[in-house]
Order: sequence, then C-alpha cells, then structure tokens
Amino acid sequence: MGNTMNVAVISQVYQSNRQELLALKKKAEKDGKKTIHREGWEAAEVACSVDESDRDIHERLFTLYDKRGNDEVPSKPFLSGLATITNNTLEERIHIALEIWDEKGSGYLSQEDVQSCFVSMAKTCEYFGDDRMDFEQLEELVQSMFDTFDADLVDLKMKYRDRIADFAVHPIMEIYLGRQTMDG
Repeated sequence: MGNTMNVAVISQVYQSNRQELLALKKKAEKDGKKTIHREGWEAAEVACSVDESDRDIHERLFTLYDKRGNDEVPSKPFLSGLATITNNTLEERIHIALEIWDEKGSGYLSQEDVQSCFVSMAKTCEYFGDDRMDFEQLEELVQSMFDTFDADLVDLKMKYRDRIADFAVHPIMEIYLGRQTMDG
C-alpha cells in the first residue's frame, strides 16, 4: 500500500468545521439547485470568513469535482468530499458527510445515497494521494451494512445516525478512512 496519511495531515491544518461547511452550502446553493457555481462558492467563502488556507484547498477540490469544466460542481459530492478533511474523528467525518446527503434532515438515507457519499469521501482521499478504495469495495461496505441492519430499514432507508459507529469500525472503512486521523 502507498501513502496513507495525507488526508490526516491536511486535516490538521484545515480549519473549517461542520457548521462552516453547512453555512457555506446554504450560502452557495442558489435557487434550490443541487449545484454550486464557483463564483457563488467564492462569495460564500468571503461571507463565512473562511481562512485563506482553506480557500486554497477548496479551490483544488472544486476543480476536481468540476467534471465538465464549467465552474459548477454537484453540491453533495463536493461538500461530503470536504467533510473528509475536517479536523475530526472518523465518526464525526462520516456523520458530517452523511448529513450533507440528508437533504430533508430525516436521519434516513438510501443505500444509493450512502454509497455515493462514500464515493465522494474516497475521491477526496485519493486526490490527496491516499490509497484508492475501488467501487467494488465501497459497494461491499455499504451492502454489508444494509444487509446487517436490514430489520431496521424504513422504506429501504437506513437511520444512518444510529449506524455511524458501525460504519467507522467496518473493516473496509478502517483500511482506508480509518487511517486518515491522527487522533490516536
């Protein structure tokens, strides 16, 4: 395996936290769209007094998530990618990222949403040079969690807030994102 501590190092200097990410999301998303334009994002950074070093990181990740090169990113993947580098425990990072995908604030997410969230988190880790978690591993991780807690599902959705600790200690998650903290 290659270099597996880059996100951990970045998270030590990254200053934005959960509240700031959610405030940035609110200010940057316009007219109920599920995308963020670069100009709106930069204005939101100014309005939220985001530190210059965080802005530099945001700029790089914005470019990564801007697949079409049109200065627009899908908000949920971009913001859950940013959640990956917050200076928090693995459980807190997972919680922030999943919360971003929970648009209605219901506490429930579909298997597809959980998987998409983890794809974004893995994409950010890979961007910073950490080992790549492939799609099959992500699919296995999420499928096994939904299978394990099948009795708790409501309309095929998992109450993710009750399962964050379970996700954090899942062997696949520990192999990749579990190494991304320097807190112990």
